[in-house]
Formats: sequence, structure tokens, C-alpha cells
Amino acid sequence: MARRWMDKLTRWAMRDLAGAEEVAAHVRRMAARSPRFERDLTTLLIRLAVRQAEADRRHDALATLAEAAEICRRRAAAEPARFGPNLAEVLHRQSLLHAEVEQREHALLAAEQAVALYQRLLPRNPGWFEPLYANALGQLGFCLSDCDRLEEAVPVVEHAVRIERRLAVDSPDERLPDLARWLHNLGSFLMKAERFEEGLHVTEEAIRIRERLVEDAPGQHETALADSRHNRELGLAAWTRQVEEQAAPDDVVLGPYPLCDTCKQFSGGLVAVRHRQIHVRAHGKEACVDQGLAEIVTGLWAVCATRSCCEDEGGRAYVVPVPGQAPAAEEFLAGLGVRVENEGGVLYFRLPGR
Repeated sequence: MARRWMDKLTRWAMRDLAGAEEVAAHVRRMAARSPRFERDLTTLLIRLAVRQAEADRRHDALATLAEAAEICRRRAAAEPARFGPNLAEVLHRQSLLHAEVEQREHALLAAEQAVALYQRLLPRNPGWFEPLYANALGQLGFCLSDCDRLEEAVPVVEHAVRIERRLAVDSPDERLPDLARWLHNLGSFLMKAERFEEGLHVTEEAIRIRERLVEDAPGQHETALADSRHNRELGLAAWTRQVEEQAAPDDVVLGPYPLCDTCKQFSGGLVAVRHRQIHVRAHGKEACVDQGLAEIVTGLWAVCATRSCCEDEGGRAYVVPVPGQAPAAEEFLAGLGVRVENEGGVLYFRLPGR
């Protein structure tokens, strides 16, 4: 009976901030009379802190979490199974809030403690604690990066990504948003460390997942997708600048990915482009082409010659057949189920599967 009543109070506390404050005050009085209510109090204090943070009262939320942490620490030594999970959640939420108010060292300390505690809790119930452990690892990676400790941040977030990737196999709807989030952060950290190729590869995976999420649930993931695309643009621009600095004065650099030595000889000074290249040979023709277009271009060369081709960032591509051969190219692409728009001899289309 008491448990059902307490569960009802907890649900009431989640309705709004005023309700959470009222219920927390009531349970504080109960816990003062009987320590058996202290665990319930810490649960309600966590809910209250969530409401306070949502109302932009972050410092109040931190004070509420500090109260919960004091109770959990005092009781967890003797009752780790009852108070350990709440203490881990308190530490994780403290880290998030400290980071939001730019208290970086406090955020890092709380994140380290949360990860250590979730590691100890994990063997007791892996199905429950593993997603929480992955989130704690991701937050620790963010805090390490925020403290300019990138070399330590990268392997921590890679660990979170490995966990989320495995969890997403069985629960894609639940886990893919978090997998994309940690891939996005990992890509950012790698590019900050000037590991551009690795960072862009990871960011591309985050973009593909978020494009799928936007398609499946319109209106929920567009901002996150835009953030990942923006990160890709920043990374490409930074890497391109690095390549330009190392290039000869007369070299033309459009991106960070180099043409092969053979193609550079016939490119009019172009040495690097925006997309990863692959040198293709088929039907008596050869050239460096964007990796995503290689299969299509190989097929096109069976029916026509092309002067150039490229793909953009949204899965759209173009091919320029030599004069007079556009109809053959259009027929070939239509046979693949690709809808083509001919604009002055330039054939625009979306890549299959994008």
C-alpha cells in the first residue's frame, strides 16, 4: 500500500514544477521522521531537479541534486543496491548541469564518478545499466574534450559508440538517436584533433542515421541532422585549408581528397576535390570519380562517354555526358529506377538508396 502511494506521489511530482516542489517537501518531512523514506526522497529530488533545469533554474537544480547526493552517499556504503543507482543518476545529471553553466572541472569530476559507479553496477543488471553506462561515457568524453583533453576524450566516446552500436541491433528505435549523438560528438573530437579523415567518416555515419530518423519521425530530428551536416562542412573546410597550405602554388584544391597521380596530369592543375576518390577503369575508359558514383559511372561508360561527374551532400549527383550521348545516359539511368533531370546537357539525379 505504501509503495503504491509513493509511486502515485512520484507521478504527481512529474506533472509540473510546483507539484514536484510540493511533493518533495512532503517526502522530506516523512524522511525526517523515518529513514526508510530516504530512497524515495532521492528519487523525487532527481525529478524536482529535472523540472528546475527545464525552468532554467539550473543553480537550484544543482542544489537539489547536491541534497540527493548527500543522502545517497551516506546510505550507499551500507546499501549499495538501493542507493547506488540513484547516486549514479545524480552524478550524471550534476555533470550535465555543471557543463551547461560552464563549470568544466566540476562537470568532469561528476562524470568520472558516474562512469566509475555505473561500471560497478553493470554486472548486477546489464540490460538496465548498459545504456546508462554508455550515456555516462559519452558525457565523460564531452567533459574531457571541454577541458582540452581530446586524446583522452576520443577513446572514451569510441567505447560509448561500441556499446550503442551493439544495443541498436536489437532496439534500433530506442538506441539509434543516442548512437547518432555519440557518433556526432566523436566526429567533432576527431576533427578538433586534426584527424580529419576519421572524423568525417564518423560524421557521415551520424548523418546517415539522422537522415533515416528524420524520414521515420518527421519534426523530431531535423535540428540534430543540421548540426551533423554543419560539422561536416566545418571539417571539410578545415581539412581543405590544411591541404591548400601543403599544395604547390599553381595547384587547384577544391577539397581534401586527392586525385591519383595519373589523373592529376590531365586535370588542368586540379589536385584534390571534395569527395573521396576511386580510380575506375572500364570499357576502355578510366578516371578518378567520387566513390559514391563509381558503380554508376562504370555502367554509364558501357553506353556513353562522360566529361565529369560529382555528388553533393544531400545524395544528389550529376553526370555530364559528351555532346550527343545524353539520351543513352538517361536511358541507362532510367533502367536503374533513377529519375533524371536534364538541365542543358547536365543530368541531375538522386543516388539510389539515398
